[in-house]
Amino acid sequence: VCKIILQGVREVFGGRDWQWGWLEAILVVVAWVEITLAFIAGLEHQPGFNISLFRVVRLVRLVRLLQAVRYEIFRDLLMMVRGALGGLRTLMWSIVLLYLPVYSLALFLRETAGAGARMGQDDEYFYYGTVARASFTVFRCIVAGDCSDKNGGSLSITFLEEYGGGGILMYS
Repeated sequence: VCKIILQGVREVFGGRDWQWGWLEAILVVVAWVEITLAFIAGLEHQPGFNISLFRVVRLVRLVRLLQAVRYEIFRDLLMMVRGALGGLRTLMWSIVLLYLPVYSLALFLRETAGAGARMGQDDEYFYYGTVARASFTVFRCIVAGDCSDKNGGSLSITFLEEYGGGGILMYS
């Protein structure tokens, strides 16, 4: 109502931003209907009266916040958001390229070291029994530099004892 008084009916409903004017008018009418129905339901004490549809309409009110993004003060914020969204594609491909060798080595270790391991009984199962466990172990060894077993010993030495010099070359 204040907007209509300040800008006039013609500007609000027929000006440059006429869509926003009509959306705001519809939201005000729906809010008044919601208040009226809630008041009537309160007077009649009807416990089965359900106005959940109006809760959905309340979410539409959040659309009005998009109107604020058009102001000059939000221009830098909008540029930052666009830059972050533009960088997500690059970030996704860098993650894929970084994880590809880890996954390849983990798959190889799962098929070699983890293939004969018995569930829960061998250390090989603990580190290489599934692709997920093998991926975590390889990631831990390559990225974090923590290539130790659960007792604090070196997994490289364990691999050397189990599979010989060829195994340690593959693992290193």
